[in-house]
Amino acid sequence: MKNGIKLLGIITFYVVIGLSFIACDFLFGDSDGTGIGSSGNTRETARLVTVGYSSSNNISSSGEHWFRFVGTGNPVIFETRGNTVATEISVWIDNQWMSSNYSSSGGEGSNALVSRATNPGTNYFIQITARNSTFGTYTFVVE
Repeated sequence: MKNGIKLLGIITFYVVIGLSFIACDFLFGDSDGTGIGSSGNTRETARLVTVGYSSSNNISSSGEHWFRFVGTGNPVIFETRGNTVATEISVWIDNQWMSSNYSSSGGEGSNALVSRATNPGTNYFIQITARNSTFGTYTFVVE
């Protein structure tokens, strides 16, 4: 009987820990970009994306999300959608800032949009940040 209660306690402990990790991933994004909250929190943990990629992400007013795109030689569009949070997109090649575009000159409403020509095999790092002290959910799309 004691062993059964002890085993039930251990199982409960692991279930609670597992659910806590899932809740944190959902609320804050995960650090390696592999689960719910599908972005990286730094350039080193940027989530690899390709044309056709789309994901919803929660961002805090001081948050930043990172994605990595390997150039194909074709033009690409990086865009946020949703109008819940005002976003800005910055594109980097290694440590060199390439472009930043948002609001009326970029995406629709408070969304951001950057259109770039790409070089085959070149890593492009996409940084998404919240603007104007906004926070919430946005959808990141690669076209």
